[in-house]
Amino acid sequence: MTDRLIGFIVAAGTGLLLGGQLVIAAERIDFLDTNSNRTVYIIVDPKTKGLDTYDRQSKRTGWGTITRESGEVQV
Repeated sequence: MTDRLIGFIVAAGTGLLLGGQLVIAAERIDFLDTNSNRTVYIIVDPKTKGLDTYDRQSKRTGWGTITRESGEVQV
């Protein structure tokens, strides 16, 4: 259940980035649960278009790239 939730959160966050709802210059995007506790966060480097995902203990859980022109995210 937790893996599905984290997957949904990461997918929603990258979808917002590609949809232009968030400013791509943002370096860190925090995702919170219903009690306002940070669950995961994403670090985005706008120069390299790379992203790194981290869990609540700041352990790196993944990485990827954003190709804004094609709308593709590889994680």
